[in-house]
Amino acid sequence: MTEQKDLEKQRELLIGVISHELRTPLTAIKGNLQLAQRRFQRYIQNSQASSSLDSSSIAKIEVSLEQALRQIRVQERLINDLLESTRIEDGTLAINRQPCDLLRIINETVDDMRFIRPTQALLVEVPTQETIQINADPGRIGQVLANYIMNAFKYSPEDRPVRIGVTIEEQEVRVWVQDQGPGIPPEVQPHVWDRFYRIPGNKAHNGESKSFGLGLHICRVLIAEHGGQVGVESEPGKGSTFWFSLPR
Repeated sequence: MTEQKDLEKQRELLIGVISHELRTPLTAIKGNLQLAQRRFQRYIQNSQASSSLDSSSIAKIEVSLEQALRQIRVQERLINDLLESTRIEDGTLAINRQPCDLLRIINETVDDMRFIRPTQALLVEVPTQETIQINADPGRIGQVLANYIMNAFKYSPEDRPVRIGVTIEEQEVRVWVQDQGPGIPPEVQPHVWDRFYRIPGNKAHNGESKSFGLGLHICRVLIAEHGGQVGVESEPGKGSTFWFSLPR
């Protein structure tokens, strides 16, 4: 019992280090890079400044800033996945259900993703009705959808769109994200939701391949907490469609 308590204390200490010592410098770096990006954009809008820099130099600076921000987002996702996985193991995962509009969650999440990847098209296919009322934690549902879209970004060529859609059935509503990536072999598909599992041989198109194999596992737990299900439909070479369902 004493040894078990010592291990638990060590784990709590580790999580404290992750949440503070890693998050704090990342937040400062991200803020400074975003500030530099905004200042540079204002700078090149000035005609005199634009004439003093050739277009190739401007493009290189913009690419460098975006690559730095992209890597920070990767590190933030890794830290968040570790923290969420620990909460799941401890049984302290917080779900705050409330009446909310699923279409609003989808639109807000897609807007955020467009900001993260402005060069890739996101095509949204939703019903014509104004709202889809559900009883859920809007932040958690947005988290699951964002994870699906980020995975689609990782494995889809940037010149091919990622599609997001909603299917309404009698007892449930289903949200899906379709990419045009390499696809997933049938024998692998049941394991993509396992903790720490990573698909062997799958390579990201944009360098965002770093992962602990926790993202989809966390998505499955979050949707299960809402009484829903998750799934994937895929064929090698024909892309993948990840979906989750929620009770109506």
